[in-house]
Amino acid sequence: MKTLHFVLTECTFLRYYIPLIEECKKRQIKCVMYEGRSNKYNCPKISANKQQIEKLKEEFDFESRELESLKSLNGEKIITVEGCGIDNCYKDNDVYSVTYMTDFIGSYKNYKNKIKKIFLPSQTFLKLTEISEDKSAIVGSPKYDFKSTREIEREKLGIDLSKKIALLVYPRSRDIRNIDLSTICKTLNEKGFIVLAKTRGKDPIREDHKKYFYRSFSDESWYPHTTMELIIASDLVVNTGSTTIKECIMFDTPIINFNIKPFSNLPLHFLENYSFNRVMPKKDFKTSDLIDAIDWIENNNFKEEFERARKDHLFQKDIKSSSKIITSILES
Repeated sequence: MKTLHFVLTECTFLRYYIPLIEECKKRQIKCVMYEGRSNKYNCPKISANKQQIEKLKEEFDFESRELESLKSLNGEKIITVEGCGIDNCYKDNDVYSVTYMTDFIGSYKNYKNKIKKIFLPSQTFLKLTEISEDKSAIVGSPKYDFKSTREIEREKLGIDLSKKIALLVYPRSRDIRNIDLSTICKTLNEKGFIVLAKTRGKDPIREDHKKYFYRSFSDESWYPHTTMELIIASDLVVNTGSTTIKECIMFDTPIINFNIKPFSNLPLHFLENYSFNRVMPKKDFKTSDLIDAIDWIENNNFKEEFERARKDHLFQKDIKSSSKIITSILES
């Protein structure tokens, strides 16, 4: 039996790894996860995260070992995300890297000479940096091999399908002063929406903001990932300039975007110019403009626009990224 080895220094990698592990299982390929400490909120060594990993091990049938034991491997195939943990791999192993949203734009130079191949979502992403074509493969992204429906995700949440849900991507602490959450949530409520908030462990929701939301979430589940489940469950997403726009497009969920970042040119700016994405100013927006954006989303069908955006810059839903990646690794 062949074996593939996965480097896990952050639990956010699991949304990429589990679909790959599922594909390996179909091919009777053994999978081993090497866990290392990152000292971040998503560190595999944190007790709550460790418990999730143990459940996933049981469900998806993979082994786990300490990161240091990677050094004992010789002539093996190793998968990492953004080159994390690559210094624990000897050069006689073949190392492959999966990209994490847009992080590779800045980080690829740190590991480009240490990997055999980097897997990228699309030609557009290839053009974002100087990655040579012979070291890259355009395969989509394995995390979107996860399949679900609004009905399934609403049932998990205990929220009836008759309710209208707006998911607010909670800002980074750095940017929170640049947005009027009170007015946004009040307007959505008046338009008949319940507002859910999603944040990350490193940007906890302020106590005085919790009253704005029907419910709030952090990373309750690394796989399926909480953000992806909430996007699927929602009728619209209120984004705050984050790369969540890519996930919204892949799951056909329209967006109202407040770019509150300290820079105007967002990494995924090329995904903004579609009718499913209504761009709003920062704090100084008019309530009437927000109402117009909500009405626009509620009164239009964006199916063709989502498909066009995926064709222009991303990839189609049925690309079967995990299968392409595993085949590429085995044949190289």
